[in-house]
Amino acid sequence: MSNPNLFIAGFAKSGTTSLYHYFVKHPEVFCNKYLKEPRYFSYEYFLETPAYSYILKNAIKTEKAYEKLYEEATTEKYIVDGSVYYTCFKGVAEKIKTVSKNAKVILIIRNPIERFISHYHMHLRNEGKNETIEEFMANPLSAEGINLLSIGFYYEKIKEYYDVFGIKNVHVTLFDNLINDPSKFYFEICKFLGISYIKDTNNQMNATKLSRSKIIVAIFMWLKKIVPRKIILLFSVQQREAINNLLYKKSRKNNKKYSEKIIKELTNYYKKDVLKTKELLNIDLSNWLEK
Repeated sequence: MSNPNLFIAGFAKSGTTSLYHYFVKHPEVFCNKYLKEPRYFSYEYFLETPAYSYILKNAIKTEKAYEKLYEEATTEKYIVDGSVYYTCFKGVAEKIKTVSKNAKVILIIRNPIERFISHYHMHLRNEGKNETIEEFMANPLSAEGINLLSIGFYYEKIKEYYDVFGIKNVHVTLFDNLINDPSKFYFEICKFLGISYIKDTNNQMNATKLSRSKIIVAIFMWLKKIVPRKIILLFSVQQREAINNLLYKKSRKNNKKYSEKIIKELTNYYKKDVLKTKELLNIDLSNWLEK
């Protein structure tokens, strides 16, 4: 078997990198140590975005190249594709199904207001922007051309994966569970997959961070855009995380206080979808709507 049968399909800024690092260390799971997000099943959808050239450079586009990513897998029960933007485009689930009909899917959801604010901070950090959050809300596009506001609409995205793969094959969990009780978070995922639980020694990865030096970070981000992908992939996911830790320091969460007007606007924007997601999953998400 050379194709993935486990997909961490969403959602961005919700702990997927931490989960991928956990799987890297797990003996029953194979992860490509150099590429978390091949984007094989979604790169064509970016044709309609203004950043297609960026995606073309960074995505895996052929079946042969995709299979090569996982050719070193041996007896592991699962092979992982960690492309979190698979939930951004309708139809990706069906494409995955044609290649991996018995796949398992993991979706991590986060308070959409907190998730958007986290993405806003990453946007400022990585793109060297000086936008206010109001300006970003008016044009919330990532470097890949993804609308970072609409990512937080979970209901239709979760339902699509339920419909394609069946509820029993899709595990939806909360980012809050990772933060509040990581051992239970990983235990429940291992139980869902039918693999042994390995005690977590993993710190939260890809957390909100602040630049140690804006000049050095700007140079680094410029190099990332011009250096060929094959050079970047000489460094493993964990090595690249170590480089990030040299460039950035962890912040004390997103502790900047935003105006009541902004929070109210975001709450109203997501309210209908939160209520539908709450009903679909049968879990209490009322705290997401508390202003």
